[in-house]
Amino acid sequence: MPAPATDRPRKARRSRSVWVLLAVVVPIVVTTAAGTLGNAFLPSLSTRHPLVLIGLDARNRQLLLAAHRVGFVAFMVVATLRKFASDPSFYELGRRYGDRAVQWLERQNPRGAGSIGIVERLFERAALPLVALWSGSVVCTLAGATGMNPITFVTVDLAGSVLEIYGLWAVAAHFHGVLNGVTGYIGANEWWLTVVTVALAAAGLAWQWRAGSAGIGVLSELGAAETSEIDWPLE
Repeated sequence: MPAPATDRPRKARRSRSVWVLLAVVVPIVVTTAAGTLGNAFLPSLSTRHPLVLIGLDARNRQLLLAAHRVGFVAFMVVATLRKFASDPSFYELGRRYGDRAVQWLERQNPRGAGSIGIVERLFERAALPLVALWSGSVVCTLAGATGMNPITFVTVDLAGSVLEIYGLWAVAAHFHGVLNGVTGYIGANEWWLTVVTVALAAAGLAWQWRAGSAGIGVLSELGAAETSEIDWPLE
């Protein structure tokens, strides 16, 4: 039997919503997976493939380990792109789902719920400095949820990332000898350190899965909330 006419727009709207949500969530899942991979194989990558390391995970410790081992231009370009990679997705998550997206972040990290509340209060007073200096998932989501202009967000976020990465390059240059010693130690003990970091990464993944913080969690939770709240036309 053909589906009722009112079911067709409902299914079409639901399908569009799911695809839009997928477009937002997939980059978050991919960059999170890349970061986990970079962390897991940090000892090997930091000594053999430092540019690959910061392409996978551009946290400050990775950047400091790689800065004195790659060229300046390559370092700046790869690190900036990696730091920025997931920010637009978190911004769009906040813009599209508002407080629900922020609440989801709080539920995924119950131990850090208090710190998220502090960030929210700081964001009310100094939104642009936070985007420039601390463009993590919470700040980017808040930028979208509060309606920050997307051009302003991208400009400030990118400018802040470039300044931060250049600052880390300068710090690495100043402590070149110390960092050479650190990477030398890592290289000399690469195999057993890799076993440790892989085990820690696996444990972290297991904890995230049990806590329901895998990317699929936001997909099902926000997707279900959106489709259930649509005011479908009645016959």
